[in-house]
Amino acid sequence: MARLWCIWMRGSNFVRCLPVARLITYRIMVNATILSQVKSLSPEDRLELIGAVWETLSPLDVPVTDEEKALIDSRLQEMEAHPDDQSPWQDAAVRLRHQLR
Repeated sequence: MARLWCIWMRGSNFVRCLPVARLITYRIMVNATILSQVKSLSPEDRLELIGAVWETLSPLDVPVTDEEKALIDSRLQEMEAHPDDQSPWQDAAVRLRHQLR
């Protein structure tokens, strides 16, 4: 299974995951002045900026590969086949926070 990099924005129930290999191939075309200003921000402010930019996108703006669609379909089938194995997001988030400590 491919390693995934996932981002979850505070105050949102939306998680976006990309295969790590796909992240490496991304090319970002950003004005050097803007990038310089962003780099001068604190990590907290940069995360807030990421959230603000992310909120400007609709689900249709974020491309999903056939591989990602197949993975989502597979996980949905697993969830439907075993509904008692699922956890509410709040419970899962608590477990993840404990694992990261």
